[in-house]
Amino acid sequence: ELQCAGSMVEIWHGEKRIAVHPRALRQSQFLTAPGQWDGLKQSSSRPRREPVAMQLPLVEVERRSLDVYEQLAWAVNI
Repeated sequence: ELQCAGSMVEIWHGEKRIAVHPRALRQSQFLTAPGQWDGLKQSSSRPRREPVAMQLPLVEVERRSLDVYEQLAWAVNI
């Protein structure tokens, strides 16, 4: 699960937070988690650094008054 909190991004696996890093500033910007290669066996060649996160374009979400939900709840309970 991915959670954005201000300028930071948290990546969770169940109840365990597995990564925290700054949020991307540009569309399609790739970021790697600090220490993502720690503990991996070193080889004679440098490991290929693949992105672990990508910021996607913003999605516009319809905004509506909370009254709409109240009316819906009222209609369902009738």
